Amino acid sequence: MRWTGHHVHELYGPADLSYDEVARILSDTLGREIAYVKCDRFEARQFMLDNAISENAADLMLEMYDAIETGKMRPIQQRSAETTTSTTLDEFAREVLLPLVAAPVRH
Repeated sequence: MRWTGHHVHELYGPADLSYDEVARILSDTLGREIAYVKCDRFEARQFMLDNAISENAADLMLEMYDAIETGKMRPIQQRSAETTTSTTLDEFAREVLLPLVAAPVRH
């Protein structure tokens, strides 16, 4: 039997965090300064283009960011006992991100 459907299961950590809170947690955990900085669309698009993202992909990402910011794109599933996990951002950063950041870059 082949699986033919799809299912979205959104997961949320134990707390809703602001962008500034995320930056502070990641800074503390990763041992480097991380700041949330909102830039204008032109700067964001140019940064993506300068980093090998196609024009189409950059435009689609900006469209998604706009949709999130304006509330046109929002979670399907609300926070509940089923969607809330016990893993904090600090734990995720320490266990998953820190080893990746500490690993040497391969060329």
